[in-house]
Amino acid sequence: MAARLKLFVDWYNKRLQQGLRNAGSFTLPTFFQGDVIPMQVYLLEPDPDDGPTTFSKVDISNIALSMAVGPTPVGNAAETPIATQYTWSKNTTENYFYADLALNTAGVGTLLGATANATAYLEIQATEGSSITTLIQQQITIKAEVIEAGSLSVAAGATPLSLEVAQQMFCLKRMGAGETLTFTSPDGLRYLIKGVDNDGAERSETI
Repeated sequence: MAARLKLFVDWYNKRLQQGLRNAGSFTLPTFFQGDVIPMQVYLLEPDPDDGPTTFSKVDISNIALSMAVGPTPVGNAAETPIATQYTWSKNTTENYFYADLALNTAGVGTLLGATANATAYLEIQATEGSSITTLIQQQITIKAEVIEAGSLSVAAGATPLSLEVAQQMFCLKRMGAGETLTFTSPDGLRYLIKGVDNDGAERSETI
């Protein structure tokens, strides 16, 4: 998906850079309350065999990624994140993680309050076995939205529907990995479940 926000993380130096072959510093963009941001994260490390400014992608096969946004962290108190993404899909061929970061949370609204913008921190953490490594922690700006979810209107007598509810009710153009479709018999007593196995064979089960 070309529209993902692509983050190239030099985990060794704890910084974001422009790309795999461009070590220039990358500044996170301004974020907006209510947005659901598709992200693509690459983990990079210096490749000393090809020179001091050359990087290679880290093999992410056995790595889990976590991302959180929260208020200014302090050492003597447990701050509650205002937005999190702890479940990431992987492309192990190209070695990147991808997921959506939702800023449509109550925590974001609380942070903003009646102000137009607020400062927060975005943190990315990697877990591999028993090792836990904070990859980056950077200050970001979150701005209040103009088109708020609560301001959307529908015709009289109609019921507004959230994106989260719609995703649970309707089939996507491409279902998620391992997901199936369920068909119900007219009497409501039988179900036909269809899916696909890893070898490409159709999986069909009647219950």
